[in-house]
Amino acid sequence: MVVDHMTTHCPGTDFGDWEIGQNPTNGTIGVVWRVGTSRNGQAGVRGMVLYRWLNSLKDAGFVVEARTDMTVFGRPDEHAQTAWWLSVNGWDPAAVRHRAPVQRAARPRPIPSVTVPLTTRPADLWNAFLGEFPESITFEYKPTGLVVIASYPSTSQWIPRPAPWLTDLAETHRPTTA
Repeated sequence: MVVDHMTTHCPGTDFGDWEIGQNPTNGTIGVVWRVGTSRNGQAGVRGMVLYRWLNSLKDAGFVVEARTDMTVFGRPDEHAQTAWWLSVNGWDPAAVRHRAPVQRAARPRPIPSVTVPLTTRPADLWNAFLGEFPESITFEYKPTGLVVIASYPSTSQWIPRPAPWLTDLAETHRPTTA
């Protein structure tokens, strides 16, 4: 049941993923945090992700405790400053009746960035310091908004307030998502 819950409600992210094991002596389940694809191993990220998983498991009625000891890694006498794993000791159906249901939205599929070569020399993108015009423009379509990056022969530069013609160009080249 823990594996089903984690797979459905706590999919791994770029910042952290999980692994599950069971203690054969007492039947408890260990949900262990693993570094995600971003390779960002900061303790704050680990703590935030574990906290989300802990709340999700508790909302589903599991009895869960965040653990700082390294027992699950074969080092019971060692302790970390922040939790590395969750101990799931059972399932309490009564706990589910007292909690409001939690709705989780699926993460949107990322839109790939697009690089457009420039065949003209737009005056508003002239870099006086470098004495260069950009060779191409990259559009990154983020959930927080459009990111525009001008690529000059010697460097790249973020365009904080793109001109309307750049946002129009970005919309023209926006990839379709299926």
